[in-house]
Amino acid sequence: STSLERKQMRNKQCYGLTPLRSGYTSCFKLVCLLMVSCILGAAGQTNVPTKVTISELLSDKQKWKSKRVEVLGFYRSAAEVSALYSTDEEAQHPDLNCKKGLWVDYRDSPNVTLINKGYVRIVGTFEYYSYRGCGHFARWPAEIGRLESLELTPTPGTNSVPTKRPEAKQ
Repeated sequence: STSLERKQMRNKQCYGLTPLRSGYTSCFKLVCLLMVSCILGAAGQTNVPTKVTISELLSDKQKWKSKRVEVLGFYRSAAEVSALYSTDEEAQHPDLNCKKGLWVDYRDSPNVTLINKGYVRIVGTFEYYSYRGCGHFARWPAEIGRLESLELTPTPGTNSVPTKRPEAKQ
């Protein structure tokens, strides 16, 4: 090879541009670019739960399994019942309507204050088990657990939220 070719090869080696190293350099640049795009993409995401209805959850349980959700409904707590229904009428007979509701598992939710009954907004994680039901005697088809909030909401058709928590549980 000529002296010019040797000089060009030496310059390429000094800057890490030999054919072997240029592959590593390109790979390194690609990895850096992917890392930056992942970081920027994650920074743009919010931690807002998906608003969903009870009927949507029950109609496609697999889709919502282990997802963070926000659900509105009528909550009822009594002996062997801790459940959320679409309406207060369904909640009046939990034994007959358990398949229309969701079990509310508050065991892993130390910061949530429960009530006995009322329209509520619940934020938690939806779960179901294909091999068994949920709740007392596994009668409910699915559950919401790991509750982040359970707040009273206005009765449908009104704009007023109860000023005090009705029948708060101790």
